[in-house]
Amino acid sequence: MYKKMSHCFLVFSIAFLALAILQNHGFNQKERKLQIAIVGIIENDDPKYNPYFVCRPKEVNLLLLEMAESPMKREEIESRLSSSKTKIEDLIRLEIIRQEKDLFFINFPLFTEKDEEIIMKVAEKYSQYLANNTLNKKNKIYDLLDKYQPSGIGKDKLAFIAVGCLNLDLGALDLLAENGYIIHRPEKPGDNHYVLNAEEVTEFSLKEIYWGCHSDSINDTMFMTFGDHHEGTKRYGFSDILWGLGRSFSIDVPEFYKK
Repeated sequence: MYKKMSHCFLVFSIAFLALAILQNHGFNQKERKLQIAIVGIIENDDPKYNPYFVCRPKEVNLLLLEMAESPMKREEIESRLSSSKTKIEDLIRLEIIRQEKDLFFINFPLFTEKDEEIIMKVAEKYSQYLANNTLNKKNKIYDLLDKYQPSGIGKDKLAFIAVGCLNLDLGALDLLAENGYIIHRPEKPGDNHYVLNAEEVTEFSLKEIYWGCHSDSINDTMFMTFGDHHEGTKRYGFSDILWGLGRSFSIDVPEFYKK
């Protein structure tokens, strides 16, 4: 009986030790994920000039997260991308990484989980200030909207678009660009115009916090939707469908769709 107990204890100890080693080497850790986005427009339908395609493989996601912490040498990058369709030349072509001497650095804003915690602490204070400031102008905004009242559209819906989309979203981008805080739609390889950005996917949800618009102009008509940009929230306007097609297939808009 003693021998059996000793044997069981030894097996349990070995199993426990093996589990501890696996945990220390990251085998039990949740895989880190990255969400890629752009501010601007992708006009070239060639996948090699589409950052969504180039950054899609999980090997690229993990590489960029690592490079956000520290630069790497070419051989390190090539090793991490050995099983990926995306290679180092693709990342260099789209200016996703840049070379300085014998090291490669990430070349666009990427926010890790630690970065997001800092941003949320700062944003909480100033977003409340912005909201209060906007609400203080509510009567003035409504007076202005009274002068523009299309039939069948309520004032609240107009305020939602005027304040949320045209002012706080698109207007804020213009204001930031005018004051030199951002570069608005810079030229990118392949005659595209956008700013690439990424954030680490965490348990924190931006649902009902991160709002934005999708827009597309065809001939003299602009289609635009505005609402929750959380990845779990689906919108089905023309511009949303086009945006989804561009991310998934990188194709030109067919003639029948334009009509």
